[in-house]
Amino acid sequence: MTTTPPADARRPADRRRGITARGRVLAAAGVVLATAVAGSFALFTDSGQVEASFTSGSVDLKFDGGVDGAPQAYPVTFSDAQDMSPGVTARYELDVYNSGSVPATLAMTTTAANADPAATAPLEQVLQLTVRDAAAPATALYTGPLADATLAGIDLGSGGSQTSGAVRLVFEATLPTGASVDAAGQAIDVEFTFTATQTP
Repeated sequence: MTTTPPADARRPADRRRGITARGRVLAAAGVVLATAVAGSFALFTDSGQVEASFTSGSVDLKFDGGVDGAPQAYPVTFSDAQDMSPGVTARYELDVYNSGSVPATLAMTTTAANADPAATAPLEQVLQLTVRDAAAPATALYTGPLADATLAGIDLGSGGSQTSGAVRLVFEATLPTGASVDAAGQAIDVEFTFTATQTP
């Protein structure tokens, strides 16, 4: 007589692992479910590139007809600057511009070298300098001893030339009518140093 094993009978290997027939079905379902979940994370993709290039701008300070004054200073000649006597004014108009590609502001300092460093009335201190913008002559940008002359904050813009965008600075150096005789017979060399700085 054949005896049918109980419904919950386990195969020997299953008994060792503690797996029932129902457990085998659920385990198999779990494998299918895991595969389905994993497959749901597969996404379409695409790619592309963006390309850019960069260049640096420049500040290029020039005087009059395009001279840059570096490394050698640009020599200019003031009218009536030789053999000055009290009451005489020496004059020069200087065009300054920035031919570079970024806007800049202009500043200036002054250095004077006296042929007689022991002079009791140094000519560079006796001479009175006035600097004006020719476009606004009523307002002095500087007035005082020539040796102490400074300028700052003058807008030069960019892409300038002598005929477009230049600032015309008018320099007037006057030997005062009340100058002492100690200022006579002196000779000085004056260097105006201009610096153009990119406008922030």
